[in-house]
Amino acid sequence: MQLRFLALAAALAALPVPAQDAADGRRAPDASAGPRLEKLWETALRSEGLPAAAEKVVLFPCGLRVIALDARTGEEIWRYAFTEDRAGLEMPARVQGVAVVALRPGQGIVIAIGSTEIHGLTLSSGRVLWRHRERTACTLALSIVADIDGDGVRDAVASGCDSVVCVSSVSGAVLWHYPISGRSWWTADAGDLDGDGRGEVLVFAGGTLHAVRAAASGSAATLWSAAVPMQPHAAFPQPRGVVLLFPTGAVERRAGGDGAVLWRARPAAGKIADARPSSDGHALLVSAEESCARIALGDAACAAFPHAAASAGALAPEAALLFLGFANGEAAAVDCAARVELARAAIAKEPIEAILAARDGTAFVLTRTRAIGVRATGGPGER
Repeated sequence: MQLRFLALAAALAALPVPAQDAADGRRAPDASAGPRLEKLWETALRSEGLPAAAEKVVLFPCGLRVIALDARTGEEIWRYAFTEDRAGLEMPARVQGVAVVALRPGQGIVIAIGSTEIHGLTLSSGRVLWRHRERTACTLALSIVADIDGDGVRDAVASGCDSVVCVSSVSGAVLWHYPISGRSWWTADAGDLDGDGRGEVLVFAGGTLHAVRAAASGSAATLWSAAVPMQPHAAFPQPRGVVLLFPTGAVERRAGGDGAVLWRARPAAGKIADARPSSDGHALLVSAEESCARIALGDAACAAFPHAAASAGALAPEAALLFLGFANGEAAAVDCAARVELARAAIAKEPIEAILAARDGTAFVLTRTRAIGVRATGGPGER
């Protein structure tokens, strides 16, 4: 299982450099005076894919099932055994991916994909809302995109063999199919590329990136296609355009109408771990293996600095707080604005492989055999 993803790029939110010990990533002398990193719970669980969280629930794809835990206590809320119809028989199937679509406070829809089917479940109980069997009997990857059918809820796209399908998150109804040649392991939300008020989707297959929009009668039309050197790592919608990030660290901005390249840059060296837009939406924060970078989306101006290597990390949304995990089982909380380590604690007996941060200052740490809930107290999110 390869679940390494770092969110260290969030530390670039403030470019002014503080005192030398903080800028170098070492703990400030008084860091232990107030903030603490507290272990909330720990449970034996082996996640075989990236988890998802929403509304006090954290979801794990665990082999042949999806397991939902209470994010505050770690207690199991429900588990869903994923099965697929094969020649009239319900057979267990491995969960390939899981995501959550928010509806309203306290409610949401869990989207899970197997090898041939997509299932929609209630977030609160895991009850089945709908099932869709892909006509090509092949689903490989899942992404949540913009609202395609106009019902106010984001929709789901599953890429697969010779076809990509977009389904309604609410009903599972097919919104469109898009034919491809071969297999597609990557799709992404493109935003409104052409300014017509409707969202488009990016599809990568066979060395070509397609911008796809809904057409009549459940089909999809190509807005534009462009040859790209490799499968993108992530895409970030912009007004009438999109920014693409590649695993090598290359970044490019393309025009929405025709896909023409507006600029290219390489802000960070080494394999890309994670990226996210800055809080003001004017820059892209990028984390690589041993460096972070901030790239301006308007003119590609870059600022970069090295960082200490960590095995995993995640930024707490809407808070200047970064959770880091290390191979020795320690975790740390970092004030991103000041680049100061606030607290560090030994929370696991094996290497930390992944972290998912939630909006309330908690984070979910994954090792090879355990899931652990942690919370930073006294950090920037509580000031």
